[in-house]
Amino acid sequence: MTQDTFQRAKERFEDATEAFRETRVRMEEDAEFSNPADPKQWDDLAMRLRTSGPDGARPCLTLDRTNQQLVQVVNDARQNKPGLTAMPATSGARQEVAKAIEGLFRHIEYQSRAQIAYDTALESAARLGIGWIRIHPEVVNPELNHQEIRIKRVHDALSIVGDPDWTEPDGSDMQYVFAETQMSKRAFAEKYPKADQATWQGNKGPQGWFSDKSMRIAEYFEVVEASENRLGIVLPDGQRLSVTEDEYWAKSKEFGYQPMVQSQFTAKKRGVKWRTMNGCEILEETDFPSRWLPLIPVIGHESWVKGKRYLCGMVRRMMESQRAYNYERSAWVEAVALQPKAPFIGPWEAIANHYDKWQNANKTNASILPYDHLDDSGQPLPAPQRMAPPTMPAAFAQGAQFAVDDLRASVGMNKASLGEQGTAVSGRAKLADKHEGDIANFHYHDNLSRSIEQCGRVILDMIPRLYDQPRETRILGVDGSSKPVVIDPTGDTYSEREDGSLSINLGTGSYDVCVKTGPSYTTLRQEASEGLNQIMQGNPAFAAVVGPIWARMQDWPESDKLSKALLAMAPPPVQAALGDEQKGDDPEALKQQLQQIEQQAQQMQQMLEQAAARIQELESGDKELTLKYLAESAKIENDTYKAETDRLKALQPAVTVDQVAPLVQQVIAQMMAAEPLQGGEELERTAQSMAGLPDSDPIGGGMGDGDPPKQMELEPMEAPQQIEQPADAGFFTPEQGG
Repeated sequence: MTQDTFQRAKERFEDATEAFRETRVRMEEDAEFSNPADPKQWDDLAMRLRTSGPDGARPCLTLDRTNQQLVQVVNDARQNKPGLTAMPATSGARQEVAKAIEGLFRHIEYQSRAQIAYDTALESAARLGIGWIRIHPEVVNPELNHQEIRIKRVHDALSIVGDPDWTEPDGSDMQYVFAETQMSKRAFAEKYPKADQATWQGNKGPQGWFSDKSMRIAEYFEVVEASENRLGIVLPDGQRLSVTEDEYWAKSKEFGYQPMVQSQFTAKKRGVKWRTMNGCEILEETDFPSRWLPLIPVIGHESWVKGKRYLCGMVRRMMESQRAYNYERSAWVEAVALQPKAPFIGPWEAIANHYDKWQNANKTNASILPYDHLDDSGQPLPAPQRMAPPTMPAAFAQGAQFAVDDLRASVGMNKASLGEQGTAVSGRAKLADKHEGDIANFHYHDNLSRSIEQCGRVILDMIPRLYDQPRETRILGVDGSSKPVVIDPTGDTYSEREDGSLSINLGTGSYDVCVKTGPSYTTLRQEASEGLNQIMQGNPAFAAVVGPIWARMQDWPESDKLSKALLAMAPPPVQAALGDEQKGDDPEALKQQLQQIEQQAQQMQQMLEQAAARIQELESGDKELTLKYLAESAKIENDTYKAETDRLKALQPAVTVDQVAPLVQQVIAQMMAAEPLQGGEELERTAQSMAGLPDSDPIGGGMGDGDPPKQMELEPMEAPQQIEQPADAGFFTPEQGG
């Protein structure tokens, strides 16, 4: 079985190599043509004719301009870094978990230095037409076999050979892929002591750029699919699950009954096999922890002609213009070099006595050249004169400029795209020209974003497989702040632990991945700071409003103290709007607010005691007024309590429930321990007193002495509205406390 797998792998490699042969030849030529260290931009025939012609060697200058265009595209992507984000895809997923996954993506990218992999892949795509990104599990704790996900670069794009039938730009439909690696024979013998040192017969054969002391091995990733029977069951709460037969009986044992089976179907389970091979056998074999292949292509310019795919980068389109430029410049140099130097013309008698100096006049920088101004008969002689210099070959210079224009036009770039002075005059026109150059090559950045999105799918699929036991890791915020998180496959979907860390379970829902591209957080902060600075310069009155925010965005030492100082000098509305953010982190401010709550609670207690004392002093009162007073008193008490509750809720981001609950419970206990209100006639007298009636007047004192007091009809009074308790405040209302 192992030998059959090895033979099938070799056949697949040969098929993929043959399908990729023409494209590979073009890419190798592009790589050599644009090699910054040694550009080979003259074809062999032209070079041979110019260097070994019958009339002697002729100039063959190579003045490379291709890398200037390449660097512009790659560095533009470095300024607008792509980032992975996650979003809930099913009802069981939560937004908080998606934010944690996004932070985990940033942590993986930071630990992997993923920007190197992204930049290398983009440069290969722009130069050759294809680049690659690799996802790799790395063992960080050998004792516990803890592995973490790493994003690695592929420095040689032509060392990867993929499935020739893939059509998706991110390679998500690939069924297999090979990665060739060179290693020394000594390192091979140490790693595989029992294996034969038979090199993998790849594209370059056993020789080529491989030395006698090195050999080649190949990593072979293959998608495998297996069929399995699955059951669709319905739980008592209405939840529907898809389980295997073994999982069904396990849940039946767990529930104590057999859930209802709604459907039965056959599903395919996808996985990836990871094998390492030399020239004659399989050295290693294991399961890759994902259902996706770990090698993701980044393509450049793609076109399909008669059902065949053609890939190329920027070099292929600039090649002929660059050759024309090299030829024109070489011809210009040759023409100038072959032109004679401008000679001196004059009578021999004038220079005969100074012949040595005049003979070397075109070789030295002599400050004076003497001559005889009289002949032997005393007649004056004319001074020697230099002839006009040879004309410059303007046709070659103009041809070189045409070649440069053609080179820029082939990739859609103009002078403004490279920072040169163009025809645009206004600033808006210059930005428009530069924007056109960026759009002309935006498909390289867009293809990179698609491939990074596929990287996110691979990583998201790997996380539950590598974190199959509760493990703590780190997540990073947009600003680079770090926070611990526990990935617990047996815990709740999302919860906050007592130590402040988060706990998430990725198995209770599914999530989607997307890519956001834009400036980094530091760049955005600098741009926002500059914008606020312009606002303050244009209208100094706004300095008091935006000054604290502007100071917080600076990278100066102790800029936070400057922000607090400006906030202290700001108007009260600004302090109210911005002060809560700083007060939440200020223990002294928190202590003062807690003291205010306690003082207000004591004032409430004093009000209740005064009301009870007043009731005892009253002798009579109207029942209707009494009931009205009781309703108003209860409403005041409830409104006061609700106000205090709202204040505590506002403090919750800075104060934990455990800190606030004891204080509030203590205040409530003091309130409930006070002497209860008296009823009966004393309540009536209290109401009478509150209504402003004299103590001597009986109820209905406005009537005649002979008229009997009227019996008053009392309407049912609505019970005071119960105050809604905050869900996580951690204390009781007065009614609950009683």
